[in-house]
Amino acid sequence: MDLRESGIYSVLIGLLLCAINVLAGWLIAHYSFKRKFEKAIGIVMGSMVARMAIMLGTAAYIIAAVPIDILAFSLAFGVGNFILLFVEILYFHFKMS
Repeated sequence: MDLRESGIYSVLIGLLLCAINVLAGWLIAHYSFKRKFEKAIGIVMGSMVARMAIMLGTAAYIIAAVPIDILAFSLAFGVGNFILLFVEILYFHFKMS
């Protein structure tokens, strides 16, 4: 069995993609909180939509081009993004209030 097609490798790729997304969100939030509230909300929400589109495109490319276990990757990526997006929203909520 090729290591690249194993479930653990696929889960790690999915979680790495989620971690990159969260790191980008944190950096953008850190940058935007130095601005006025209205501007910061626009930057945060706009970046969230843009990052979701980029992550979906990247996930689609990985599924199509990389020999991975698609189910393991998709579950790790989907669940990871759901949980980390929820944590990110809570972080923004508590940081701005």
